Amino acid sequence: MGKPSHRISVWLVPPPKASQALEAVIASVASRYKSPKFQPHITLLSFPATPDIDPNALLPPRAQLPSTVPITFQEVCTGKTYFQSVLIELEKREDSVLQALYNQVKTFTQKNRGDPVSSAIEGTPSGTKPFYPHLSLYYGEPPMEVKEEIIDALAVEGAISISGPLTVGGVEGGFHVSEIWVVRTEGPVEGWEVLQRVKLEGMEHSPQEV
Repeated sequence: MGKPSHRISVWLVPPPKASQALEAVIASVASRYKSPKFQPHITLLSFPATPDIDPNALLPPRAQLPSTVPITFQEVCTGKTYFQSVLIELEKREDSVLQALYNQVKTFTQKNRGDPVSSAIEGTPSGTKPFYPHLSLYYGEPPMEVKEEIIDALAVEGAISISGPLTVGGVEGGFHVSEIWVVRTEGPVEGWEVLQRVKLEGMEHSPQEV
């Protein structure tokens, strides 16, 4: 196996209706601030890999994955890195399905790759922070006042509402993860490539759209 020259990420993707609504928020900010547009997602893991890595070796069999993964919005806030510039912070509990899924996929990936998997999440230096569940709305490195301006503008436009459960783009409180994607996230955002999609069994015939 050669030296790592690619970056692989494991994403949790919202169901179609929530994806469409959150993507509209991302696109609105991107158009205004000339930033990249991207698929709404929660990064579970992100790590360097060789070009010949088998994406099928990165996820447990679908039958071993949870049938559903509930996601709860906490707040819209700013971050300190390019990929965590403006984001929805998500509820994090050690006993949650989300945390268990992170532990499961990380352990599985370590075993199948034969080496440690970085716990870095979209720009967080390896080994410095634990899993930080979030869904980014804006990629960039502007001054803090610009990040705060983005959040204020979204609130004024009604894209963010905190009267009751946090609502973003009409998605109230959160959603249940629809699919897990393995994505090659090397280079410019527009060049990222989805290598594998796994639909969670509990969402296969679910009427729930958000």
